[in-house]
Amino acid sequence: MPIKFIIPIAAIDIFVLVIAPLAYSYRIHKDHIKAGISYKSAPKSKTEKATAIVGLIIVTVILIGTAVFMFTGDIEYEYKDNLLKIEADYWSDLEIDCSKIESAEYRETFDAGLRTNGLGSARLAMGNFQNDEFGDYTLYSYTKNKSCIVLRVDGKNLVLNGKTAGETEELYKLILAQTAK
Repeated sequence: MPIKFIIPIAAIDIFVLVIAPLAYSYRIHKDHIKAGISYKSAPKSKTEKATAIVGLIIVTVILIGTAVFMFTGDIEYEYKDNLLKIEADYWSDLEIDCSKIESAEYRETFDAGLRTNGLGSARLAMGNFQNDEFGDYTLYSYTKNKSCIVLRVDGKNLVLNGKTAGETEELYKLILAQTAK
């Protein structure tokens, strides 16, 4: 399914599954108040109170965990023994033998295309992607930095960047020095 359809479908789902029932329930409640119908809530048992507290704790933990995941995480690059090591939070690490790097290119901008598998947050985009230029490729990227390095390794494309354009350029110079490409 094309990505352009996902957001409208998700919005419709939210409306149908959440907002519409809430609005309908509220309308029924207002009608009952006008008709003079009142409901007394039954006293809650200890089990009901405990269930409500546990539910609240679970929802709170999920919301905090989601917020932490969305705005944290790093990608670290290290050269050691002719290997480029990529250590990424929340995604698999990768080691590249520098002798297998066929080409390296620095770009100011890059069209990532569509994610086919991987991770996406407000801070990071990592995983398997697909675009018109490369077809299937692997991406390790900070979302706010549009510059990148395109590596060709064993016939496959790998795109990566640093937190800033400056860090990406430094990484590119290091890769060129190590590979002499």
